[in-house]
Amino acid sequence: MTETFVPSDKWQNVPPFAKLTGREIKYLTLFVGGQNDEEIAAVCGTKPGTVKGALRIALNKVRGLDDIGGTMPDYSNRNVVGQLLIKQGYFEPAPEA
Repeated sequence: MTETFVPSDKWQNVPPFAKLTGREIKYLTLFVGGQNDEEIAAVCGTKPGTVKGALRIALNKVRGLDDIGGTMPDYSNRNVVGQLLIKQGYFEPAPEA
């Protein structure tokens, strides 16, 4: 099941090493909502490999935020990163329409 999240205002104050491109933010937003690479690719009109590569770059950029990388025993688990980004306030549930 997927949820809808939006990036929070916290992204405006991240250090330069964690600045994400618009595409990285879009992919990461869908990712933290529970979509996999294939689903994100379908929504964005691209290939799953493109999504996987962009997410890898984005997740590497954010690992230093609030010590997200340091709190993980195994950084290769992307889902843990997504949950930590939500927990640390980088993404918030989308307002209900």
